Amino acid sequence: MINSTIVEDPADNYVMAVMFFFAAALPPLGTMIVASIVVISLFVAARNLGKSWCFSKSPCAPTRGLAASRFFFLLAVICFDFFIFGCAAFDRIPAVAAAFLTAVLSCTAYVLSVTFPLGLFDPNSRQKRYSSEQPPPSPASPPGQAANQEKPSPLELLRTKWVPIAAVCVLTIVACFVISFAVEGMCVSLQPLALSSRLSRRHFGRVCTPDALCHVYLTLPEDCSSQLIANFHTSFRTNASVVFGTTPPPSSGPFPPQFSTAGAGSFRMAIDEERWVHYAVLSTLPSDSVIYFRVVMDPPPPSSPANASSRVFSTRTCPAGGGSEVTFVSGGDCGTYSRFASLLGAAAAYSPSAVVVGGDMAYANAMITCYRAWDLWLQTYQTRGVTPSGHLIPMTLAIGNHEGGGWSIPREGVPFYFHYFLQSSNASLMDPSLRKSYHAHTLGANTSLTILDSQCTLEQFDGPQLPFLRATLSRPVANKFAVYHHPLYPSSRPFDEWQGEAGRALWAPEFERGGVKIAFEHHDHTFKRSKRIRNNTVDVSGVLYLGDGSFGVAPRAVRAGLWYIDKSGSQPHVWVVRASSNGTIRAFAVDEGGTVFDSTSLP
Repeated sequence: MINSTIVEDPADNYVMAVMFFFAAALPPLGTMIVASIVVISLFVAARNLGKSWCFSKSPCAPTRGLAASRFFFLLAVICFDFFIFGCAAFDRIPAVAAAFLTAVLSCTAYVLSVTFPLGLFDPNSRQKRYSSEQPPPSPASPPGQAANQEKPSPLELLRTKWVPIAAVCVLTIVACFVISFAVEGMCVSLQPLALSSRLSRRHFGRVCTPDALCHVYLTLPEDCSSQLIANFHTSFRTNASVVFGTTPPPSSGPFPPQFSTAGAGSFRMAIDEERWVHYAVLSTLPSDSVIYFRVVMDPPPPSSPANASSRVFSTRTCPAGGGSEVTFVSGGDCGTYSRFASLLGAAAAYSPSAVVVGGDMAYANAMITCYRAWDLWLQTYQTRGVTPSGHLIPMTLAIGNHEGGGWSIPREGVPFYFHYFLQSSNASLMDPSLRKSYHAHTLGANTSLTILDSQCTLEQFDGPQLPFLRATLSRPVANKFAVYHHPLYPSSRPFDEWQGEAGRALWAPEFERGGVKIAFEHHDHTFKRSKRIRNNTVDVSGVLYLGDGSFGVAPRAVRAGLWYIDKSGSQPHVWVVRASSNGTIRAFAVDEGGTVFDSTSLP
């Protein structure tokens, strides 16, 4: 029996329910649910009204049927109001329009609920209508019936009770406007659960200050021994460039001839605050060398014109020689917990050439309003993804289901992964709309990384990335690694999930034929080291599968007795890998405190 109970953080149990509750107003299924509740409520209201005394030939009197009718009528209105608020929360309609619609609907419903039953079925008119069938009540009529005969008409009720009715309507209008603007532009991010609206973001929690440089980080191109990609954000429009060299560049120009300059491309993100994303390819770099660089902005920040250049950053290129050992770290499913910062810091202590992230970074669920979650993740990476020598560690990233908010998501439904991370020096892929969710990288002469998309987007397992995988693995490299999000051999989830089945049928044979030694898997939020597997059986010459994605998120419980698992547990971790030129690989799992709690080696 599968046990997927959360070990540490209970938020993961209920957060999806919260998210879908807020999102119910948007997808077709949610719209159908809301519409069904409204229709059923109106039907029940009419049915109870029909069963009340008001449709009988006796004088009209308050009944339970009439009260039920009023209740279900108001329930239908409230459900429709929530639908409108949901549309405002997810920017389907403006907050002003939502406030106006809900205020008119709610006030009208309130007035009708107060006056409608008394007015339409006024006992005096009913008495005249049925005078031939029923005589007027005698003086001996029950007190309740006599009182009913004296009830005012709707106009009289509105005229005599207009002050409380108007007060309720005014309060309703105010509440509709407050709610509409309070929930407009809702963000529901996970790991940890964070709810925000456009109003709250305007006043709290800003990471990137106005008129400033923000988020300087590096990504891997195809060959990190001679190139690196500098990515950075600004909160203002500027023509930026990057000056770099093997010594720290001066704080201002003109720069000496030994320094190179790379022009930066840029585009504006469609988020609440002004944000420009810039990227520059640093080329013709010496291998295995410290590179210093500085971002130059023209025009400079409006609030501080003297700061036209950033501080000096440094990094180190990958080795190119065949005799060098390469170190990189791998993990996935991060979130913005302090646990991610601790694990990243522990991994950075090994001075790796790269950090390889297997998806589910910020848990922003493809919501453009959740850019603050990415801000926190990038801020953590920039401050903790630094070696003891102070060098920024380049990264490469696979896409996870929380980057797109699901599986088989169209490219336009993934707002951050393609825009924030340029992972190729190919000029044709500079445009974010053309960037790939699968790519390959070499770390030195004898180590390669193949990053794949386990159909988080519309890139299918047997689509264009399958021949790409074959071509990449055909290269004569001693140490080959694959990285993707959904596990082929899960430690917590069911073995027969369609992503795992597709991966085992299509990718695993390619891994085995192409000589992949280790495949890094994620998504399960556990620690896993598999046995070596070939042809879906244990084989000492097969592929080793490591994972399963607990690079910050709270771990889940693992399943016991799986034939393909050598060791597993509920342990946050990151893998540190050292690959030598002779094909020997050492991999060890490190916890938050930097302690190695598991290791393995491959010849």
